[in-house]
Amino acid sequence: MGGIYTTAQAQRGRQVFEAICSNCHATEDWQDPHFRARWEGESVYRFWFYIYEQMPEGEPPYSLTRQQVTDVLTFILQLNGLPTGETALGSDDDSIDPYWLHWGSPPSLEAP
Repeated sequence: MGGIYTTAQAQRGRQVFEAICSNCHATEDWQDPHFRARWEGESVYRFWFYIYEQMPEGEPPYSLTRQQVTDVLTFILQLNGLPTGETALGSDDDSIDPYWLHWGSPPSLEAP
């Protein structure tokens, strides 16, 4: 399966990370075996919604825009070796919903 996000989108996600997320997180946090084990086999939407609802820590829920969440999610996917594609991942529920996280070798996003 081809990637579900673009290199440019992951780069925007890196900018979100550097501006907001890096206050509490290092990139290594998102590559840690415990992080990967926590999200293995989970839906991309569930992970996306967790970021949307819980981050940044100490801020009210939904402080990040849907696009910021989607972009930082793609940066996390890129950090973990998931391939890029030709089309950016949308920030609407229907675009995010059909994929599941698998960090194996090689890592993949699978539709059920």
